[in-house]
Amino acid sequence: MTGTGQTAGALLKQAEEHLQAAGVPEPASDAWMIFEFVTGWRRADYLLRRGEILTADTAENFREKIALRCRRIPAQQIVGEAWFMGYPFYVNEHVLTPRADTECLAEAVLAWQNSLADPAGADLLDMCTGSGCIGISLGLLGEFRSVTLADISPEALAVAAENVRRLAEEAPKTAFLLQQSDLFSAFAGQRFHVITANPPYIPAEQISGLMAEVKDHEPHLALDGGTDGLDFYRKLAEECPEHLITGGRIFWEIGWDQGPDVCGLLQAAGYTEIEIKQDLAGHDRVVTAVTDRR
Repeated sequence: MTGTGQTAGALLKQAEEHLQAAGVPEPASDAWMIFEFVTGWRRADYLLRRGEILTADTAENFREKIALRCRRIPAQQIVGEAWFMGYPFYVNEHVLTPRADTECLAEAVLAWQNSLADPAGADLLDMCTGSGCIGISLGLLGEFRSVTLADISPEALAVAAENVRRLAEEAPKTAFLLQQSDLFSAFAGQRFHVITANPPYIPAEQISGLMAEVKDHEPHLALDGGTDGLDFYRKLAEECPEHLITGGRIFWEIGWDQGPDVCGLLQAAGYTEIEIKQDLAGHDRVVTAVTDRR
């Protein structure tokens, strides 16, 4: 992008054109996200001030970030923030960008929690936590007694820790804990009321066909679910019962076409009350079940 002395409106329009030419899926939305981050303007500000000429430093900063987006670096990584369940989460290249589809998992947990005799007395383990968006949101909105955020990646846990630092004060009744762990290796003898997980579930051979934003700029450790995408579900199905109280429940995100296979794994492992929940697009997105196996 070039040009000096451009108005805010002209600069934003030019950015949209550059993003569109680069094949960015939602050029107008991403151009605005970056513009808002750089200028601090809201929509009302823009409508009133789009004829203004931005300072040279601000314009250059905006152009540099648009150039990064043209390289298909996710806009959320460029601005360092992604919204989930109404909260702004810090993100970087070490974690998956929180997605709206995953919110149906958090909503399902909250609906279940409301059915408990002591909703605020429950303990939650969020496995494969990444940014911590699931567990932290549930601590903020559900006021669990404790929320433990677990991940094998120390870099991901550092991101989750930063999000706890930024957001935890809004949930003073919830204790947030962080634990580096290869699945349950660090949780011997510990039990929880609910275990959530958004594990890696992309079949390995499909990763190369994903959008550039995902395959090139999100951690493969959080994507690769093995040959058929089900490796982590097999491990979780086997190990979760040892870490759930009687009547405890699991809530896992799944791929849109994995519902029957994951349900089969749960049935074979002795789970009951198995249910699939759809996202807003009508795709299978969450599996939930109960286990009393010890």
